[in-house]
Amino acid sequence: MKSEKILPLKKVKKIIYIPYDKSITHRGLIFSVISKNKSVIINPLKALDTLSTLKILTKLDCKITEKNDYLEIIPPKKILSLVPLDCGNSGTTARLMIGMLSSLEGSFQLIGDDSLSKRPMKRIIEPILKNGGEIISDDNFLPIIIKGKKIKKIEYDLKIASAQVKSGLILCGLNCKEQSIIRGRIDSRDHTERILSAFNCDLQINSKNIIINPSRPKDIVLKIPGDFSSASFFITLGVLHKNAEIILKNIGLNPSRTGYLNILKKMGADIEINLKDDIEPYGDIKVRSSKLKNVNIPNEIIPNIIDEIPLLSLCGALSQGEFKINDISELRLKESDRIRSITENFKNIGLKVIEKNETLIIKGDQKIKGGIFNSFKDHRIAMLGGICGLLSEEGIEIKDSECVNISFPNFFDIIKQL
Repeated sequence: MKSEKILPLKKVKKIIYIPYDKSITHRGLIFSVISKNKSVIINPLKALDTLSTLKILTKLDCKITEKNDYLEIIPPKKILSLVPLDCGNSGTTARLMIGMLSSLEGSFQLIGDDSLSKRPMKRIIEPILKNGGEIISDDNFLPIIIKGKKIKKIEYDLKIASAQVKSGLILCGLNCKEQSIIRGRIDSRDHTERILSAFNCDLQINSKNIIINPSRPKDIVLKIPGDFSSASFFITLGVLHKNAEIILKNIGLNPSRTGYLNILKKMGADIEINLKDDIEPYGDIKVRSSKLKNVNIPNEIIPNIIDEIPLLSLCGALSQGEFKINDISELRLKESDRIRSITENFKNIGLKVIEKNETLIIKGDQKIKGGIFNSFKDHRIAMLGGICGLLSEEGIEIKDSECVNISFPNFFDIIKQL
């Protein structure tokens, strides 16, 4: 088990290139399995999570060729079944594969590592079972067996805003016999809807529902931008550090992902954006040292800032006024219980925090002293510790730091270059 000691930073003026987007890479790879022709995925993220998806594509008999900065993927003529498909630590891989494979002919076994095997799959398994799918599991956890078949249709009201569940159900609906419809909490990341609509899938989308007509994507050509969630760590460093100017290049700026930027601007952050349009909008972000004031955070924005809540909590502790965020129960179901991870680590490094059920309350105008930061083997918590170390008075030691390889393998290399 590896540790990293991060010391305080006196000044930072830097142009930073962030690894490519994890969520979009997963989707580009998975959608290529059911495409009509060859797909090209430009700038795919190479990290542990996305490599899990790539290995599954190989087991499903996709033909994959790597050429410089892109992958060519030829879909299988017949999808192989009866082989264990290892999702590793990736919840996105598991939930999207459950949806896609449930409406394809064949028997499939999905497995995952110890962490993923404790994460809830009921939210994707239940709607598929209710609509005639066949999935065998032990209390809705991995490992599971999917007995794929042509399902009549998917009709479901989402109770929670989950892009992974929504995407899994859309993938299932594309191969159903009849038109499918998803209602309810569809207000989460819309990468799946954007990409599939751009490549020939028949989706009708409005604020109340998503209608899915049986269809398949054509030859996908998808360019992956920089990962906004990864960029957020250095956005946070830029606005909180007392002597900073950071430029982040070619970052994904999908409006369903950038709620964190909107909140920081309301808090008084000095942020400039150069937006470029594409299937997935992207651009450069410049951030400078800022004096922040805590603001009210509406509950309805939580699904679009879910990955950035640990960073937002750090901003809350170092900004003027009291920080309070409600309705964050989803954080308990990530790679770690992130509410507990934030609370325990903040106390370890000298920050006062109150945890009340699914609410965090943090007094503002605090300072980070230093100490030990436990990653709980959660990549985003490890990276949070890295930013805390740069902003601290005495430095911070991050335990089990190698878990950053899940999404941002060179995170600590970039920090050391600063």
